[in-house]
Amino acid sequence: MSGRRRGRAWKRLLLAFGPALVLLVLAALVADWRLFFAGGALGWLLAAQFIQRGRTGPQYRIAIRHLRAGELDRALDVIDDLFRAEPDDPEHLRFRAELHRLAGHLEQATRDYERLIALLPESADGYIGLAELWVQRGDYERAREYARQGAARDPRGWTPAYTLALIADRLGEAQEAITQAQAALDAGIPDRRFRLLVHLWLARGHARLDRWDEARAAVSQVRADSRAFAEWDAILASEQAGQIRAMLGADVQVARALREGAAAREVLTESRGGER
Repeated sequence: MSGRRRGRAWKRLLLAFGPALVLLVLAALVADWRLFFAGGALGWLLAAQFIQRGRTGPQYRIAIRHLRAGELDRALDVIDDLFRAEPDDPEHLRFRAELHRLAGHLEQATRDYERLIALLPESADGYIGLAELWVQRGDYERAREYARQGAARDPRGWTPAYTLALIADRLGEAQEAITQAQAALDAGIPDRRFRLLVHLWLARGHARLDRWDEARAAVSQVRADSRAFAEWDAILASEQAGQIRAMLGADVQVARALREGAAAREVLTESRGGER
């Protein structure tokens, strides 16, 4: 990559993620304003996905401003108008589905992901979105059906493997959780927050099989990145993060206990309560 192209890439990354990182740091440092900063960070992290795809038109910028301000209903109104004008644009569906998920509108999000699949049947995005929705509902077998369809369309992507690792962990399927967690790591997870969880599922899978040397090696990776915990703390403090807290909050608590020095055998054994 040339120096000029590399510079443009860095500028795009800073535009997309820089504000979120600043807000996450402020949320961690300024306790009295934590909810305010965390809500803004959560909005930026979602908005960054669409900035990265080049969706910076006027309506998107307006929706993103509402999202950063925690005004989900107003952001949805903007995207609804855009969708009515351009109903065959998959980015509108993808953005609206994510907004509905953030707001806890699971039926509306489901419909949008199904429409996304109809528009882009060879893309994994709609299938992974539906898989995550069924995880939120607690139907892990149905979630796995969609995640596998996503994996068939993106066999080298980290997102399908991450989702399958989450599902296997919840079902107590130790070897499958290990296999999928390692596949996600091998594919390259760009976000430290998700790498943290995958290392936890890897550790818990090995613990379930009484492979304690491997479990402790994974725990060392859980403990390695303090910034991942700061980001999770800020995001989970947001009033907008109810769905995220319900799905992943307990995992973050287990990871934090490990980081604070709790014995791996004790913590991972106690956290086997998610087995089915």
